[in-house]
Amino acid sequence: MSIGTEDERFQCLLDFERTLNYRGYPVTPDRGIQCIEGDLPVLLSAAHSCAHKRSGMMKMEEEFTAAIACYLADQLGCSAIFLRSACDEDPNYQKNSHYKDKLGALAKRCGARFVIDLHGMINRHGMGVALGTMNDRACCGARVLQPFVEAGFESTLESQLSARHPQAWRRVVLNHSRFTGGLRSHTITRFAVEQLGLAAVQVELASICRVIYSAPGEDWPQAYAGLPRAISRSVDALRGLALDVVRGM
Repeated sequence: MSIGTEDERFQCLLDFERTLNYRGYPVTPDRGIQCIEGDLPVLLSAAHSCAHKRSGMMKMEEEFTAAIACYLADQLGCSAIFLRSACDEDPNYQKNSHYKDKLGALAKRCGARFVIDLHGMINRHGMGVALGTMNDRACCGARVLQPFVEAGFESTLESQLSARHPQAWRRVVLNHSRFTGGLRSHTITRFAVEQLGLAAVQVELASICRVIYSAPGEDWPQAYAGLPRAISRSVDALRGLALDVVRGM
């Protein structure tokens, strides 16, 4: 992948996303998890990039989280881990999982010092981005918020914005009660902090801020496409976050 125009960037993300097998299972669990090793001490995780199972129920994939992680890994030389196909565990919910074992091993091999835990949320929350730092136990919230503000998101927008409000996607929230990063659940962020001794942040991107295109299917009868400028700002903010983390080490 290479940085070019916005259209070229989006095509890279779309081409990668099409290589994922959202609902199909791999021959072995190992083959369903892909790791990319980089030199920059930042590790991006997309543990929900394909369908996954929680308490016996399948949960839908969070589209384009793996594509964004891989794009940034390619551009910055950092590491990434993500699901390439469906998984019978929920790596962001279970305390112990095959995915977390692989993440820990990758972090050790690559000398990672900071984990960016990428996820996708639906648009109905009235925000574009939710950052979870476990109330600053995982990392400094003000610091991870700044790259998103610099990319054009706003932390001061009215908290009760309707999801239908044309500016709702610009709202970035730090440690929202629904997206704390892991105060009450065994997230990737919490695993990185408590088990690996690394700083981390959970980044939830609304569909409008990450989905280039989603074809109609059994779950969604209509095609969906996010807002190009919102997606560009998300990628720019994540890139800025990774670089800022490294500068501060």
